[in-house]
Amino acid sequence: MPDYSKETIIKSLLLAPCALLILLTLSFMYMNNEFRFQSIPFILAANALIYCIYCVFTIPISYTCSMLLAGKNQLNIVTIITGSVLTCFLITLMGYLIFTHSLPEPLSRLLTDWIFYSFAVFTGFCYWGLLHYFQRKSSRASSA
Repeated sequence: MPDYSKETIIKSLLLAPCALLILLTLSFMYMNNEFRFQSIPFILAANALIYCIYCVFTIPISYTCSMLLAGKNQLNIVTIITGSVLTCFLITLMGYLIFTHSLPEPLSRLLTDWIFYSFAVFTGFCYWGLLHYFQRKSSRASSA
């Protein structure tokens, strides 16, 4: 099991949603035919807002869990994807409580937002891949 450093975990967490944001931006622009120059600042501002929300809500939870799991050599693809889905569930639950001031009537409705969970799984895979990339990069730099 690789031993991940704090810097590797932080860099990976910060860069994990970038691929998803780029894909969402390109799909939004393609579906809405928004290739005009006037729409680009709005799209960039929306991406910046989504990234800031990710940084404020998700990174502290994920960083704490990752450090605990890395200390026990249990930070692997299964725990990352599980943590990503659980974090998405918590964020969705908090969103319902903040915006509607109640939980959805059948609580199973939280689990039917499959698109958010697929985003979480994709971001979890990106996080796992970035962890391995930065780990290999740091091990090559230290051996040279």
